Amino acid sequence: MRQTGRKLLTGQAGCNLFFGGLVVIAPFVFSAFQRLDLVQPAPDGSGVSYDGTAWAFLVSSAVTLWAVLGEVWVLMLLTWEFLHGPVAVACIAVLCVVEVLVLWYGQSSIRSVLKILAKAQAARIQAAEDDAKLTEEQKALAPLKLRWNVL
Repeated sequence: MRQTGRKLLTGQAGCNLFFGGLVVIAPFVFSAFQRLDLVQPAPDGSGVSYDGTAWAFLVSSAVTLWAVLGEVWVLMLLTWEFLHGPVAVACIAVLCVVEVLVLWYGQSSIRSVLKILAKAQAARIQAAEDDAKLTEEQKALAPLKLRWNVL
């Protein structure tokens, strides 16, 4: 019996490290697919601006959300392992509510970021067209690029 408990804790510790690593790695996935934007200067005045793609943002956000939900799930398993009776049930019920809130917050914040950045991109393209800074080829390709300053 003791050996089984030790294996269970080792598996949960491994899951904890895995999901913790995903939380750290996910933003770097987005950063790896960013490109230098030579047209738009950085808002902080440094002169260097990077644009990331929408799909990289979505993948990075999904991995982060999955990792957070996985961490809460591991916490539920640990609660079930170490606590017993009504205390365990109450803690797991609270963690279930936390999981629902994390899902709701994740989808609403990801959707909001994409909407705001899509509007900013459209305004940037319109301003560039008004200023005639883009060539005809760049004007034709600009709406298709889906590039946004996210991080």
